[in-house]
Amino acid sequence: MTSKNQTKVSKNHIEKEANAKIRSKLRNLFLLKDLELLENETNSSQDWGTDIYMEVLNKAKDHRREMLFLIQSKGMNKKPKPLKDENSFSFQMSLRHANYFYHQLSEPLIFMVCDITTEIIYWYAVQIDIELNGKIIEQAKKGKKTLQVKIPLNNILNEGNFERFFSDLENSQRNQLHKRRTKLILKANYNQINENISELNIVEGLCKVIDSFEGINVLPISVINELNIFKGSSGYLLGETLLTDNEVFYDFVSNLEIREGICNLKNKSVNYFDVDDLQNKLEKILNFFSVNWITHVTWRGKSVKAEMRICVHNLYISNECNCERCSYSKLNFKKTRELLKSQIDSKNIEFRLRKAYTYYLIADLEKSYIEYKEIIAEINISKFPGFHIIAKFNLLQLKKMISWDYFGDNRNEILKDLEDFTFDLDEILVPEYFLDIFKLIKEKKFIDGALWDIDSKLSEIQKLWYSDQFGGSSRNSQARNLIVGFLRTYNFIEYNLLIYNEYRDFEVLVNKSLEGIFALYSINNPASNKYDHFGFTIIDMWLFHAEPKHIKHLLRKYGLKSLDIQYSDITYDRLHDYIDNLMNSAQIIIENYKNENYKHNNKIIQITSNYLTIIGIINISNDQKNLLLGKYLALLEILGESHFGNYDFLYDYLNNSNEVSIFNLKKIISLLVLDDLRYSHVFTLAIEQYLEKLEGAQVKENALKEILQINEFRADDFCNREQFLDLIFVINDLTAETKNLLKKQLKSKLDETFNEQLYYLFSIHSVLDYEKELFEKYLKLTPDYTKKQTGHEFLSGRKELKNYHLDKVINLMFKFDLEFTPEIRSLSSKAFDKDYYDWLMNIEGFDYSKFNLYWILYFNTDFYRKAFGKSDKLKLEIIKALKENYIEGVAKIFLRTYN
Repeated sequence: MTSKNQTKVSKNHIEKEANAKIRSKLRNLFLLKDLELLENETNSSQDWGTDIYMEVLNKAKDHRREMLFLIQSKGMNKKPKPLKDENSFSFQMSLRHANYFYHQLSEPLIFMVCDITTEIIYWYAVQIDIELNGKIIEQAKKGKKTLQVKIPLNNILNEGNFERFFSDLENSQRNQLHKRRTKLILKANYNQINENISELNIVEGLCKVIDSFEGINVLPISVINELNIFKGSSGYLLGETLLTDNEVFYDFVSNLEIREGICNLKNKSVNYFDVDDLQNKLEKILNFFSVNWITHVTWRGKSVKAEMRICVHNLYISNECNCERCSYSKLNFKKTRELLKSQIDSKNIEFRLRKAYTYYLIADLEKSYIEYKEIIAEINISKFPGFHIIAKFNLLQLKKMISWDYFGDNRNEILKDLEDFTFDLDEILVPEYFLDIFKLIKEKKFIDGALWDIDSKLSEIQKLWYSDQFGGSSRNSQARNLIVGFLRTYNFIEYNLLIYNEYRDFEVLVNKSLEGIFALYSINNPASNKYDHFGFTIIDMWLFHAEPKHIKHLLRKYGLKSLDIQYSDITYDRLHDYIDNLMNSAQIIIENYKNENYKHNNKIIQITSNYLTIIGIINISNDQKNLLLGKYLALLEILGESHFGNYDFLYDYLNNSNEVSIFNLKKIISLLVLDDLRYSHVFTLAIEQYLEKLEGAQVKENALKEILQINEFRADDFCNREQFLDLIFVINDLTAETKNLLKKQLKSKLDETFNEQLYYLFSIHSVLDYEKELFEKYLKLTPDYTKKQTGHEFLSGRKELKNYHLDKVINLMFKFDLEFTPEIRSLSSKAFDKDYYDWLMNIEGFDYSKFNLYWILYFNTDFYRKAFGKSDKLKLEIIKALKENYIEGVAKIFLRTYN
């Protein structure tokens, strides 16, 4: 008996004592059977309550492993109290652990309790308790987190009971194997759905089926193919065409028509004419067809119909929505925020899910978490499976995002709250007909399947594109199949409000889909089917979700300079609205930037980068392009942060367009000056294009002074990288007086202190004329790269083959049409790739058995190409080499040089 003064024993002490006694007892009992135990601590003990991982080795059979099992050990410092009228005692177990032990563990597990005062150990075989599954379901439905298990008092671990203990182990092993096999073949049962509508007319039946999946607006094809009301007995959904032998359904669809934007019945003598709220129910059904990409219904029954195929897409009704989520999709962040603030609390679950999703879209992860958490606390998965699955999935996605991108004061508190959040208990509660959807979302198969499907389609499209380059042709529906396949997944994520469209997997899916579309668009053979024009669904997907730099690469890969679009005026209007909405929401963008909301900042950069690429390449009028570009530049001016400049993409826009207005060019230059980016490549290009639009040296000089904010041009400024070093080319556009003055200053500067970089730049840009004395100074500075360690060698461990200075010497030689003297030719020995320089300096007399076709690509300047163009021998050698080893880049230079 414990005395009153005895020190209280801690829980940690009890657990350690119990653990040690259980291990010792097991070890000794197994040895009596000539079996040895290897004990391993498990990594999952804290999360799943598994403390020890046991390997049973047979000593008589060379220590062969006979079995693996797990132990969860618990300790107590008093004798267990028997339940009334039962030979057992009660012990509390976490519901999550009970479900994991019973349903998910593949190995046998024994739950053990040790009374450290008597050293008696009791065991409980969790996985063969036939009552446990019912308890789990009952407690889960009640929202409880624990349950009580009954541990037999006669299950005392000792030598006399060891055979019975071992038998429980073997039975647990068999049970878990059986459960695993059953789970693998477990399928959804749609009888409940198909039978519940047998007495309803077609309109009420369709609405009841749609409502049964409330929360899941876009169904997987596999689920639609199980619903008899759509397919009948032998039909199915293939691509975007629903084949059916359900005559009632087919006749219903055939009876629909759109008049003045409203769905009407052609024949009103039907049993569903007087259905309550018929108009809204018809719109619900047509909306289901639209978001599920069912564009055609084909009759496959035995009878002959007047129409064997119905174009369902002609029945789609487009209604503009201005909810908070749709406002975000229009880039109207200001209105989105106002709607989120002004909306009164609603008990409508669909509204609340949309609200939570919109908070995620605007990167307010905390409010999104709060909304989803409250929804899950209030709804039951058995009654509202669709809503519950979406909310739970999104909360798990937010958990990852908060751990990556959220750094608010309550970050750790939120992550702690979501620590035990899983789908583990939901599978046993979800209705049978929802099982396929549950697994698809829980296991993220919707994206894995789509990636596999897009990969296979893209592979075929790339083969078709490659064949087209050599005159091949193909007449198939690859373009349509690719688009429908992608958009079905896109809709599944977007219309089901799934948080997945910011993940890399989804971005990869978008990139691959766009690549397939670009490849099909770039097909040239008129005998082949191709993708003719870009619809706004594709433009939207590109704008919001594509990876900007990868899209730049794809456009170059497929040689696309312009894209035809469907309904160009509508596309223009939407792009116009997008940029207007961003301008109106500029203060919110600035606020997020200052608050270091990196997720939102990155999204803005992604969207605006794609926006520039899109408006630069689509075929709309130059006036429309300049108006959109002007608004984009106005947005940058309002934001006032170079972080959002996207100057690499602005450079591409200018580089691909000769029709940028002088107003926009001036605005670009002003923004770059403001951001102190006068040394950037986009600044140089903007100045160059700006001057091309002006006439007269005096006009150009005055304009340059104004935009560069200077009173006069000085030679020193053109020698300074932070001033106008990259604008040397403008000197030739200045007045003769200014130009001669600058030349004189530059010549004096070089005579005083020769600078090889300045000499080369001013000479190659035709500011300085050829002077033998200066050229020879430059020539003498040619380093010997065979003796000099370069950065290339330091980084890669390989010798630098080329001599950069010598490349420039030869460029000047070609520019000034100088003769390669024996002295100059001897400089080739100062590079490891001596043959390359021997060829450049003696193109006609070179031994072409040493020629490497890749040399053409190396220093690709106007003056090099000019020198190449003078040689008929080189022309013949390139043709010969291209026949043996075709290199696209060389072929393009060849055409430019010899055309």
